[in-house]
Amino acid sequence: MGIKTNLIFLIIAIIFTVSPLIFAFLGLALARLFRCDFNAALVVCPGNDFLSNLLSVMIMSHWLGLFTLPIGGIVSVVLLIGLASQFIVK
Repeated sequence: MGIKTNLIFLIIAIIFTVSPLIFAFLGLALARLFRCDFNAALVVCPGNDFLSNLLSVMIMSHWLGLFTLPIGGIVSVVLLIGLASQFIVK
């Protein structure tokens, strides 16, 4: 695998790893922007049920990090080792 290909896969692995956290923080920011209320695990936006449901799902998406963080971390380490070995050989 070439260096460019390895870097592209590494960037994809890092984005995969942190994407649930990015969505959760984005959901929190949007909830504050639209002045929504937080009720336990739900977000309540006055007059807009779709936005309430969307933001609730976005905020709860951080639980997907239980899968993406270990998997993406292992893949990233393997790709970093491969990238380092390519630089050492050349």
